[in-house]
Order: sequence, then C-alpha cells, then structure tokens
Amino acid sequence: MRQALTWNHEGERESGRSNNILFRESVNFLNRTSATLSINHWVDQQSNGLLEKFFMNDIPDDIGMILVNVFYFRDFWESPFEPHYTKMENFDISPSRQLKVPMMMKEEVLHYGKFEHEGFEIVSKPLNNTRFTFVVVLPLEKWSLNGAMELLNGNKILSEYINKLKETAVSLRLPKFTLKNTLDHVQTLKSMGIVDLFNPVAANLSGITHNHQLYVNKFMQTNLLKLNESGIEATTVTSPIFVPISAILPDIDFNVNHPFICFIYDQQLTMPIIAAKIIEPIISS
Repeated sequence: MRQALTWNHEGERESGRSNNILFRESVNFLNRTSATLSINHWVDQQSNGLLEKFFMNDIPDDIGMILVNVFYFRDFWESPFEPHYTKMENFDISPSRQLKVPMMMKEEVLHYGKFEHEGFEIVSKPLNNTRFTFVVVLPLEKWSLNGAMELLNGNKILSEYINKLKETAVSLRLPKFTLKNTLDHVQTLKSMGIVDLFNPVAANLSGITHNHQLYVNKFMQTNLLKLNESGIEATTVTSPIFVPISAILPDIDFNVNHPFICFIYDQQLTMPIIAAKIIEPIISS
C-alpha cells in the first residue's frame, strides 16, 4: 500500500493526481507543534503503527511545504516458523563481537543456490501472496559482504540469480529483527544530476504549488522492516500451535548467523521492491 500526503505553509490543499493514492489535508503551519502531531499521526496510521514519529521534534520554522510518502508492506510466510522452536543463538557481527539474537528455525523445501565464484549463497522463502518472496543473500565467508553488495548496489542483477535457484530441502535458521534507519537523500540525488531542485534560485515547483519561492532543502526517508515467525511486519500473532519438527532430511544447512543482505522480491516485476543490509539484527521493544 502506498499513500502520499501533501501540506503547504498556508494550510491549503495542494493539487495532485494519482490512482486513489493521494491523500490531501490542510494543516496550520503557524502552530508547528500541532502540525507536527498531525503529520506524525497520519504516518502512524498509514504505517500501521510501525512508525509512530516521523518528526521527532517540531517542524522547523523555515519549512514551507512537506511531502510525505509512506510505502507499507505486510505479508505472512506461506509456511510460518513455529515460535516454540525460536531459540537465543549467537550472531557473529565481527570476528571480535557477537550478539545473542532470537533465531527462528524451520526445515522445508525452498529455492536455493550456491554461487562459489560470487562468494554467496541464496535462499528464497515464499510469502502468502505468491507474487512475493523473501530472499536472503548470505556470504560464504563470514564478514565478507563484497560479493553480496554487488546485488544491493545493482552491479549484479538479482533476477539472474533467482532464476538459477533450485528446489532444495533446507534447514533454515533466520534471526528475528526490526530494521529502522533514516536517510537524507539530498547528496545522493545531486550526484545523479538532480541539482536545481535544491537551489533556491533555480528550483521550479510550479507543478505542485503556486508558491514560487519554495525549494527542497531536505529529502528524508525513514525505513522500517520487521521480520518474525509469522511473516514480514506481522503485528497480529495467533496463538502458537506446537507441531513436531518436519521429518524431511535437509540437504543444506542455511544458518544466517552473520551479516547478510535481504530483499523482498517481486516475481511479477522480476525485481526487488525492498532491500536491506543487516549487520546487527535488533529486536524493537
């Protein structure tokens, strides 16, 4: 689900079109505290409570307009992990540092591939909506993410490796985690040649506002990815049903106990829609 929210300084509604995904609301920027609370409340609703505060402090006085976009993804595993088998195990952050993490465990038939030359192995675990899968790229050598990073930065095409995966009996160990980070993309966009947008003299935002004195000085993105036994960002957990461990004999032990790369992969578009590098899996309270 994608939602967009637009406010301007005077509290007027901004014009815009999109296929029922644009939400517009007037907010009085003269009361910065109230405006901050309104925006945070909207983001909290659209993210299903995952992101309670987009703005940690009141909106600065020099802000004239805010565009907020929320991308929210939630799905359950096609074959969930059983919470009963989740155990605290070591996650090796570096040669000298370990972290105790809740490690989920399951033996099942998954799509798997080992790529010796690239230095990583891949497992793909399907979600309830079969259009999407959760893909883990695990370095064959601990703490050596160079090969996997080629997929994250686009130097290697993920779909080419997904197509080479084969059905394999896998003993999967995967840590629970909540990933949250906030990025300012101004420098990234400038390096891509998008410069005028951030220039007070050259900026032209006439397509979205009648105020010709506006320009962009921040381009913030907050990301949050939550993974547990039920699925990805599963906030409702049903009562556990204890069942015996599967009787299949796994061919591969896929133990995600050191830094890795992961993707939510869209099989229809044959491309990832979310990507993350996990160095230190943290569980939020």
